[in-house]
Amino acid sequence: MVRAGLARRAVAVVRPQVWVVDDTGFPKDGIASPGVACQHVGPRGKVGNCQISVSVHAVSDARLVSAVVADVPAGGLG
Repeated sequence: MVRAGLARRAVAVVRPQVWVVDDTGFPKDGIASPGVACQHVGPRGKVGNCQISVSVHAVSDARLVSAVVADVPAGGLG
């Protein structure tokens, strides 16, 4: 609820002309970090252990608002 409210307020202020969405994989050698799972890792071009985050940017000529969300696969926190 809090994020949805903040998103509505940000859109009202920024009045985005463009939305930029990007996913990024962070290769990991082990599984000790939260959210690490065996999945496709873009920088490596193959399947391996990594963390994934998705960033969303609301962009206008005068303003930019960004949000980054970590993708946590099932069982990725324990």
